[in-house]
Amino acid sequence: MDLVAETTSVFGVTGPLAAKLQDFTTRVPQVRMAAEVARIICEGGISIIEAPTGVGKSFAYLVPAILSGRKVVVSTAYRTLQDQLMDKDIPFLRDALALDTSVEVAKGRSNYVCHYKWHMLRDQDSLLEPVDNEDAQVFDEIELKLSDRTFTGDVAYLEHRPPGPALRDIVSLPVDCLGYACTYAQEPCYVDSMRRRAQEANLVITNHDLLLYSLKESVATGLHELVPEADIYILDEAHHLEDIATRVLATELTAGEINLLLNSRMFRRTYQRLGDQRRRLEDICGLLLLEAGGAADGDGVVHGPLEQALNLAEELEAAAQELTDQVPVSESVNDSQREASARKDMAVAALELLAKTARDMAEPDPLYVRYITGNRQQEKRQAALVRAPLDPASALDELLFALGKTFVCTSATLTVDQSFDNFRLRSGLLEHPVAETKLPHVFDYRNQALLFLPKVDAFDFRQRDPWYESIKRIISALVDITDGDTLCLFTSYAALREVHDELRDKARHGTWQVRSQEDGNPGELIQWLRETPHSVLCATRSFWEGIDIPGDAVVSVIIDKLPFVPPNDPVYKYRTELLNDRYGEGNEWWAWNNYALPAVSLSLKQGFGRLIRRTSDRGVVTILDSRLTTKGYRFRILKDLPPARTVRYVNQVRAFFE
Repeated sequence: MDLVAETTSVFGVTGPLAAKLQDFTTRVPQVRMAAEVARIICEGGISIIEAPTGVGKSFAYLVPAILSGRKVVVSTAYRTLQDQLMDKDIPFLRDALALDTSVEVAKGRSNYVCHYKWHMLRDQDSLLEPVDNEDAQVFDEIELKLSDRTFTGDVAYLEHRPPGPALRDIVSLPVDCLGYACTYAQEPCYVDSMRRRAQEANLVITNHDLLLYSLKESVATGLHELVPEADIYILDEAHHLEDIATRVLATELTAGEINLLLNSRMFRRTYQRLGDQRRRLEDICGLLLLEAGGAADGDGVVHGPLEQALNLAEELEAAAQELTDQVPVSESVNDSQREASARKDMAVAALELLAKTARDMAEPDPLYVRYITGNRQQEKRQAALVRAPLDPASALDELLFALGKTFVCTSATLTVDQSFDNFRLRSGLLEHPVAETKLPHVFDYRNQALLFLPKVDAFDFRQRDPWYESIKRIISALVDITDGDTLCLFTSYAALREVHDELRDKARHGTWQVRSQEDGNPGELIQWLRETPHSVLCATRSFWEGIDIPGDAVVSVIIDKLPFVPPNDPVYKYRTELLNDRYGEGNEWWAWNNYALPAVSLSLKQGFGRLIRRTSDRGVVTILDSRLTTKGYRFRILKDLPPARTVRYVNQVRAFFE
């Protein structure tokens, strides 16, 4: 039986999924997706698949990946989906398919305890002495875990995790790994153990950040740092590729970053011999940030050359050369000459990398934008100088799609106006032959959902109060109708705080409870919303996707405004200029129509997707933006949303729930 036939049989009424799942029904879109993934695995090439919420895309790509027996890397944007695949979906499928497929999760170095740093901290640093019972629990647990041969070193499995600064002192980092020179390399090293397991596994689960970082390092060094090379790459939540590539390829300089490096436990003893040069580096970085702040325009963008960036690069290069010429010094009787040499080489490499970053910052580059963030003119430690790529699509092409491997890109939100052109533009796929599959919705949105577009004041950033009052009145009425069970999604913290304060005051006289994103970490707040009857959560863009709360816990999703990127955002502003120059042929609105507006549609589809998660769910999505009823482009946006029935009045919402 070929892979396509074998895959589709798994989803049949007599297949292994039906035998394991109660009330199993074959979903035609899921079978179509699984067959397409199986086909592309067999034939090679690139396939992009939009699988709306409810299709069951993770099973649709995992089944053929597991059955193929080939090396497959599955990459996600968020930890939530990564954990779902590892802890739930893959164990279930291995059992259902009766296949002992080897699986490993590849995480970044900072997720793993470093034996060397732990022993150095424990043996040499008085700061390790517990100051209270909580500290003692942390240290006792780590000691116990390190003696347990089943412990993978992953700090996620520590019940008592050290706070941020202390955690940095015990985990592996690229700038302080001694490699094979380390005394504890055979302990075994947790990072090397993970790397070996990933090399041997048939199926590797990772995230886009680490995948792109590993591929970038492989271009520079020829080695795959943490994510092994594979035959097939499946990129879930692929609509994030552009943003993540921008983040991975961007560089940043801060006085705090240099201070952190020079004062790191692994670095400072080696660097102490350079004396005053250490303080000069921090001072020059501060002068650079002040120079950049003074030269920046009103949007924070730096246009001209930066003299202090060259000064910083030269000072860093001089420091690296001085270290190169030194004889490495052992830190203790237990510290081998090999370790001391490795530590010196590591320090030199870190200085040279910072020097390159500073040189890149010195001059303008038409494919990058440099901008200053934080307090530009006053406290230098609050400022950062960033250099971000304007053309991440070309980098994605080079790092991913030009490799000649097999790729599956999938997400619930890839198409705009029934077309994949926008995704191909943003992801470097315009010049590649690609198989495109757009699957239909599986939910009955006409009967399960309403789209409520009330009459609301237009937003005016110069006079916001009328709009605030307008949306607070409507949101209060909706929360009364649903008696809570609401997720409010905002495009700004200012609007969030206005509405949260209003609802908190009203909640004292009602049966519902309200919390803000600022009241806790995302995991705790999502659990609270899922488990607390009549709850209301006010949140910003980080909650627009990756949240799965089926049932009655969320029957109302309220979106305050269309999620346009601010026009003065440095990356957005100069990226759209580059796109206009490249594709617009004199049309200055090309990027707005083909890049900016489609991004709004995709974000709104993600926000809408928080409502209907199961076939039994019902609810209303409200969008409080007058542009969806007045602007000519509203038809393009509305056409991309799920086909829910549109209403304009609060009474229609009330009737829907009654």
